[in-house]
Amino acid sequence: MKHHVVVTRARKGPGEKQKVRIKAVSKGAKGRVRDKKVYDRSRLQVPEGVPKSGDSGYQGSHLRVPKKKPRKGQLSDEQRHANRRLAKERIVAEHGIGKMKIWRIASDRYRNPLRRHTVMMKNVAGLHNRVYG
Repeated sequence: MKHHVVVTRARKGPGEKQKVRIKAVSKGAKGRVRDKKVYDRSRLQVPEGVPKSGDSGYQGSHLRVPKKKPRKGQLSDEQRHANRRLAKERIVAEHGIGKMKIWRIASDRYRNPLRRHTVMMKNVAGLHNRVYG
């Protein structure tokens, strides 16, 4: 099962650690499905003011994605720096998803009815926000 997850960073006061919050979890997609197709089907509403970015699996969507190196070419210095800036923003999402996998329902084989998987993932997101947010 594959889910699309919206992750934001909750800013606290000066000197406090920034918290990672799971804002939304899409319905599950069965089997081997590309990230962009799950994103297109999910129609998740991303909160206003949140930068909308994804990894290279979202090529062709309206999300900001890293620039690919052209065939038999090189990326310019400006493109490489833009990719680094995007990676610094995206690491927040990767950390949020990684912390969801601590609950193991997101990473292990799911042996319950598939119709309940999305509800379980949303519960895990709530637990994540309660413990880490």
